[in-house]
Amino acid sequence: MHSHYHFVRRTRRFSLIVLANACLLPVIYWACENYLIKGQFEPIVLILVAITECLLLGIAAYLWVINRQVEIRVTSDTFYYNDPLFGGKELTVSTDNIVELVQVQSATHRMLRNLIRLKDGSVHELMYQNYSINKQAMFDALKKANRNIKLPASIWDYEQSRPQWAKEVRKQMGLDE
Repeated sequence: MHSHYHFVRRTRRFSLIVLANACLLPVIYWACENYLIKGQFEPIVLILVAITECLLLGIAAYLWVINRQVEIRVTSDTFYYNDPLFGGKELTVSTDNIVELVQVQSATHRMLRNLIRLKDGSVHELMYQNYSINKQAMFDALKKANRNIKLPASIWDYEQSRPQWAKEVRKQMGLDE
């Protein structure tokens, strides 16, 4: 089976990113203490920084030890998505069952969501924006596997999503197209 697109990343890489943040936290605290608040010592802030530092080190150690694999694979007949970091999602579907890939941005929270809609009506969220994947290569591979899949016009193209009450208010104000 020929793979059109394959992305693999181990959680140890994320462990190193969290560890780098843990190393930066004391430096940022020191800089703020010495240059911004200039000696106005707040013990509660120091306690919160210490707790945050412990949490970051714990998360880094956990990700290093589990060392699971995030994987996205597009072949001629299947789309496989495995993400152990965000809910342990694993999805294997036939590319013929994929109707569209939708990228949505919440108008109220500015959150980005990537959804895959299947022929049976089910919708699954993909968290690929958390990884530095080549979205254009993935979109091209999906299009190569199934020409009927509806994809966003651009990898940066996100639809605006508004709650129903906001749609009604915008309609009353004449702001909807």
